Amino acid sequence: MRQKVQLFLFTGLLACLALFPHREAAAQTIDSTELDSMLAQNRSDVEFLDIVASNLPKESDLQKRIVASLEESVRLDFFARMWRLQGRSGDSFRQLRASRVALREGYRRALGYYVDTGWVLLESSAPGIVRSEDPVAGHYMKLGFRDLEAARILYRQGVRHARETPTLAIRAYSDGLRRIRRARRYGLLALVESRTPMTEKDRFRTVSLDDLRENPDDEKDTRSHFQIVQDRLINLISRRILDASVQSASRGYPIQLDLLELHEDNYGRLLGDREAQLDRIYDELDVSSFHKEESLPKRNTLNRFEIPASDSDPIEPLRDAKPGEEKPDQNP
Repeated sequence: MRQKVQLFLFTGLLACLALFPHREAAAQTIDSTELDSMLAQNRSDVEFLDIVASNLPKESDLQKRIVASLEESVRLDFFARMWRLQGRSGDSFRQLRASRVALREGYRRALGYYVDTGWVLLESSAPGIVRSEDPVAGHYMKLGFRDLEAARILYRQGVRHARETPTLAIRAYSDGLRRIRRARRYGLLALVESRTPMTEKDRFRTVSLDDLRENPDDEKDTRSHFQIVQDRLINLISRRILDASVQSASRGYPIQLDLLELHEDNYGRLLGDREAQLDRIYDELDVSSFHKEESLPKRNTLNRFEIPASDSDPIEPLRDAKPGEEKPDQNP
């Protein structure tokens, strides 16, 4: 009986020892899969902000700040992917998290500007739409202001998220950018509907039964919604029924919006005269900085007996700086 008990315990011990390596391997597999998913999501968020940054006013202070955040995020994302290729998940996650923190700042600035452009478009269009008393245009304006308020709420939610949770803030900001783009689409639809002459509107056009019978299927309009609105905007602007741009300083600084460019940006398209910032950033990426970030100091634990202490890397003095004062930039 005693031998049977010992044999049972020995068999159970072998089973436990056999299970532990499998559990560790499974944990590493899950960790690698999660990291790959996070890297893919970060790349998607970078590409989304790239279109936003590229479509901003050229050489503006806002564009420079957002592009700087984008450059820092891409640099850290490159470090994360280099560590991932070497199988060092911990270092990869550390760089990826820093990349997300830099990306969050760019999203915050972009959404703040987009909210202001939405206000300018809707408020500038409101007097003419109210004067026209067009019910369809008024309905579009209501939908536009609804999405504008939703974008403002998402902006406040993103600001309240802690620094330790950049992904939640980026998600709120990206949802806000999509909402404000939809709000501006409603604003353009309201403008087109209110400025289109009554005789040219489809719902007031007289159609006979013979017209319906003689209209073949191949003559149906196959244009996309984007193309239909773009053609109507070009038609109204060329006939000088609608102004080509809207400008206002009601948000504390001057904002000028080209309606055709605004229409393209609302659908997430890169403007025709712009170049993607992401292509330039990757072309100018300093690959050698990856080795500089991870290089050992001149005097370390491996050579501390051969290198004198006087040859150590200089340490920046902190006691001379006042509390709350930022350190001066060493490389202006």
